[in-house]
Amino acid sequence: MFGALPRSVITDPQVSPLEKTVLLLLAMHADKGGTCFPSQGRMAKDLGVSRKSVTRAVAALCRRGLIASEERHRDIDGGRTSSLYTLNFERFSDLSQGRDNMSQGRDKSTQGVGQYVPDLGTPMSQQEQKQLTVPKEHIFGPLVESYKKHLPHLSQPRKSSLSGGLGKKLTKRWKEQPDAEWWDRLFTLIAKDEWYSGRGSWSGATLRWLAEPRNLEKAEERFHQQLTVKVVVNTQQPLPTDPYEAAIERERRRNPQLEGTATWEMMLEDLAVQYGRR
Repeated sequence: MFGALPRSVITDPQVSPLEKTVLLLLAMHADKGGTCFPSQGRMAKDLGVSRKSVTRAVAALCRRGLIASEERHRDIDGGRTSSLYTLNFERFSDLSQGRDNMSQGRDKSTQGVGQYVPDLGTPMSQQEQKQLTVPKEHIFGPLVESYKKHLPHLSQPRKSSLSGGLGKKLTKRWKEQPDAEWWDRLFTLIAKDEWYSGRGSWSGATLRWLAEPRNLEKAEERFHQQLTVKVVVNTQQPLPTDPYEAAIERERRRNPQLEGTATWEMMLEDLAVQYGRR
């Protein structure tokens, strides 16, 4: 469509250089209506960065209201394909007229003790809406619990630090990746790695170390293949004759990436109750 961004976006210090570059790339792909659907893998390759970096940039652009993202699925098998992105021209106009609340800083007003209210001038995701009345120190709770579970031998964070500077950093990391299972996989991989687990001469990938965006990106790059690997399931084999076993196999073929996760275990429990195996 076009290859330029409003001056207000380019000069906004709240929008990182990578976010601006990703937004520019989307603008170049967009049609007259401002929509496009390049894959994040392709964008990462075009920009020479990791796919995770693109994912973070896209999430930040969505939070700022500069773009909207919508999942797309194939009609044949229902599998996910590249997302549909829509540029928010009205938001560009708001920025140009100096009405950008993001550039002026978030609303500091609070509701109750330890609670916060996101900037109402910026469209919120469902995840952020759910967190409206959640105390800050609890937002990243699943992340911390997973760290303690898989890396109990490393330095553990103090409650005071979780309510202070470390907590603020973890809140940002959690908003960038609000997926407990993803963090669970990452900490599992770190625990198995001699260097990152601290079994070598280094103290290891502590939570404080991982809270820094550059360090977390290093860890993601190291375990990129394991974090993004797709399990190939042979769907040509006939299903088991037992209805219960057949139901499990169908779920395994439909969502191979979930096997071994907490969600998978919950699914097995539901199936066991449904088929009278509990």
